[in-house]
Amino acid sequence: MNVNTQKWDDFLDDVLENNEDKKKLELFLGAALLRKKTHKFLFILDDSGPTPKETPKTGIGFLIQSIIKLFDANKCSSTMIESPFHVANLEKKDIYISTPPAYHNKDAYLTLKKIISGEDILINKKNHDLKLVKNHDLPMVILFNDEPIHLYENDESMKRRMETIVIKCRLTEKKFKHYCKDMRFLHEEKQAIKQ
Repeated sequence: MNVNTQKWDDFLDDVLENNEDKKKLELFLGAALLRKKTHKFLFILDDSGPTPKETPKTGIGFLIQSIIKLFDANKCSSTMIESPFHVANLEKKDIYISTPPAYHNKDAYLTLKKIISGEDILINKKNHDLKLVKNHDLPMVILFNDEPIHLYENDESMKRRMETIVIKCRLTEKKFKHYCKDMRFLHEEKQAIKQ
């Protein structure tokens, strides 16, 4: 294994609690990068605890930043889904990564559920024309948060498609700078996943 790929492995070891979560994440990213779409989604729960003012909570932030950098800019979206109308922004994307929609926003939740469940979605475009967006043209989904995920765990159709990994550790400022210093290791990891 080359140094750059080892750096990615070291980073995951620093922020994830166990190898099972590491494997889940890599399988999920591999499926998205290879466009082997599965109708599952990944929930990244940040359980690293309260953050002292002098220590940035950089474990989850760096992981999200890294995942985004693994994908071509035009294949990744983080635009918040507020209604079916926003689904048009997700066509032909490989990955959608965002915080969960607000609990009270039923339109956003039901739209997200359709994407994850493999349903095609009928949207009303700006010119009021209707368009059917095929689910195979929609991305795999990653949500991240530091709050409980009861909304998803209590919905059986969502729960059975959901994988969960837990961020247990914060990066120290020194380690954060170490990983940020040279981001080329992400390019190496992308190539390794595709192989």
